[in-house]
Amino acid sequence: MHLQLQALPLKSLSSSQRLFNRTDLQDYFLTFMNERRPTNFDKKVLVWAGRFKKEEDIPKYITSEVLDAARNTVRIKVCYIMIALTLLGCLAMVITGKEAAKRDHTLLRMNEQKKAKWRAEVEKDQEAAAVKPQ
Repeated sequence: MHLQLQALPLKSLSSSQRLFNRTDLQDYFLTFMNERRPTNFDKKVLVWAGRFKKEEDIPKYITSEVLDAARNTVRIKVCYIMIALTLLGCLAMVITGKEAAKRDHTLLRMNEQKKAKWRAEVEKDQEAAAVKPQ
C-alpha cells in the first residue's frame, strides 16, 4: 500500500476532502501502529492460548488485539491452575491435620511440651546457680 502525501493547504480542500484524507491517514497509521512483531514469550503465549498450533505458524506481524486476547486466555488458564492448586493445598492441610489430631500431635500439645522444657531448663539453671556460690 503506497500512500503519497502531498502538501496541500487545508483551506484549498473542501471539508469532506479534508475528512477523507485525514481518515485515510489515520487508518494507515493505526494499521501500522497496531501491528507488532511478537517476542519469543508472545509466541509461547499465542501457542498456549490455542491461537496457533506451532510457533512456526505465527506470522511475522500480529495485531495487538490478537495478542491481548491470547494473553487474556492464558491469564484465565493460570487463574484456574492457581485455584486448583489452592484447593489441593487446602485438602492436603485438612488431611494432615486430621492425621495429626489422631496421633494427638496438636499445637496445644506441642506448646505444652515446649513450655515444660523451658521450665525444666530454668529450674536446672536456678539449681546450678544456687549450688555454685557455696
